[in-house]
Amino acid sequence: MRRPLRYTGNLILTSIILDSGLIPRSLLRYLSNFKNLIPRQLAARQFIISLAIALSGLWLSNAYAFPVTRITNNSWDDTHPSLHNGQIAWQAEGGKIYYWDGSDITLVVDSWPYNNQRPSLYNGTIAWVGWTYEMYDWDIFYWDGNSIQNISKLNNSRADFYPSLYDGAIAWSASDGNDEEIFYWDGSTITQITDNTVADTHPSLYDGKIAWGNNSGVYYWDGTGTTKISSIVPNAPVSLYDGTIAWSAWTTDSEGSDIFYWDGSSVSNISSNQDSMDEYYPSLYNGTITWQQHTGGTVNPYDIFYWDGSTISQVTNNDGIHSNRYPSLHNGMIAWENSNGEIYLTVVPEPYSVLLLGSGLLALGWGFRKEEA
Repeated sequence: MRRPLRYTGNLILTSIILDSGLIPRSLLRYLSNFKNLIPRQLAARQFIISLAIALSGLWLSNAYAFPVTRITNNSWDDTHPSLHNGQIAWQAEGGKIYYWDGSDITLVVDSWPYNNQRPSLYNGTIAWVGWTYEMYDWDIFYWDGNSIQNISKLNNSRADFYPSLYDGAIAWSASDGNDEEIFYWDGSTITQITDNTVADTHPSLYDGKIAWGNNSGVYYWDGTGTTKISSIVPNAPVSLYDGTIAWSAWTTDSEGSDIFYWDGSSVSNISSNQDSMDEYYPSLYNGTITWQQHTGGTVNPYDIFYWDGSTISQVTNNDGIHSNRYPSLHNGMIAWENSNGEIYLTVVPEPYSVLLLGSGLLALGWGFRKEEA
């Protein structure tokens, strides 16, 4: 006998639920047995399966709405996480740098150099800025997974800040005696990228290319020459990914600070519809962006938001006491700092959970329609 299309669809969706292992079979068995407790005309197997799918879809959509994992749990403050390939580096109270490889936490640097800050992680290696009494200034340090090297001590005796690491190369900003300029270490040689009369700061490095900002806009160095991307002046570090750039900037329409995105050809305001809330510290990965956003209130009012290329979603909901801030995005995962002094991680939910919810509700509605008929 040929089964109705509705029955086949329900059977397929139920199989998805069972194969996932996320919904206990006992729940489905209970729902199936539930037909004995209600009138026969309301207890068609197809209807029960539809109800199970709807409940399962609802459960999945909630369970996969940015599930949060707490990475640290200690008595000191952890801040400024850097995420890469499911691993995280961060700075901790007392000028320490820690590294989480996806399962274990390692103390990378403790007492020397001193006051270590702003780690940048790439594939199990870390760059950061630290204070040295030998040079009596701030230098850029690099940990290759085994040993620590002072990269910038031979470059100058002035302060170096804001390192960005990519595949064994580092970009940073440093004073040239007049203002801050951008420097680049390719693994062996240090090159000064900028030389002007404005302060160039907070570089972002990707595959030998660098983006940065100053008080006249956003700039991009492609390895041979520098291009001015926009006159929209950033108010926080820019983020570069494969020739595209994200940054935050104050707007001229009294909307506060917004997130801007250059896709390689044009600039768009990504967060202009966010109800006059201020957005800062974007992190860019493959056409998707995360940032921290003011969500109201006066005490620690920030939460993490995510743009998938078309839709903005709220990742966290602060408790009114602690803020979520300084997000780092890589390959569908987001790490951030909570002002309670801990580091957190989430995985961007897969679209199938939302699609399953919709399918379940549709199946449930169709079940009601059939029974009423």
